[in-house]
Amino acid sequence: MSAASRCSRSCSSSCRTRTSSTRDTARFPYGEHSAADLERFALEIAEHLLARRAKLLVVACNALSSAALPSLRARMLSTTLGVDVLGVIEPESRIAAAHSASRRIGLLATTATVASGAYDRALQAAAPDATLTSVAALVSRR
Repeated sequence: MSAASRCSRSCSSSCRTRTSSTRDTARFPYGEHSAADLERFALEIAEHLLARRAKLLVVACNALSSAALPSLRARMLSTTLGVDVLGVIEPESRIAAAHSASRRIGLLATTATVASGAYDRALQAAAPDATLTSVAALVSRR
């Protein structure tokens, strides 16, 4: 984990489980990195969260989900901790399919996410009759 990365913990009074989130500010934005780099970043972050005794890993970044979800799941299965890994692409695709009467769905995402084809596969699984039009948005670091 890079020195510029920041971690924050939060726990509300109604929550019995401590939550931990990690933001990688040193390598952001992720959208223009290669799939191999994204996979490496995701595994590094997952190791950091495992060290903090994470019991569930939610990958809420499309670029990381599209590039690294299978590797993350395999890594978490190789531990004895029983850590599940959830991504955002499959549930988002199911929601889009459920709410699209025309079955024509547009995707505005980073270059890495579009290039991965992850939304194409997830939407095909959720709604084989749907059509996905993807546009890669360039992300600038400001």
